[in-house]
Amino acid sequence: MVSYVPAFLHIHVAKACLLEKINMITASYISPELQALDAEAKNAGLIFFNEIGLDPGIDHLQAIKLIHDIKSKNGK
Repeated sequence: MVSYVPAFLHIHVAKACLLEKINMITASYISPELQALDAEAKNAGLIFFNEIGLDPGIDHLQAIKLIHDIKSKNGK
């Protein structure tokens, strides 16, 4: 499950993922509430992957744009 809800709602998504045995991915920072579910998720064999970037992919796209801009000016 990729959760795009506001950060304060991720705990509800995480609890539903635990119930349904579904992995969860978010772009948000790990809240204390999510951290408290870490052992339970691991024991269930689940992956809760947080902090994967600013609005998934925007940071990577910006980095690629900068690299292309630099290369177009013969930079390294």
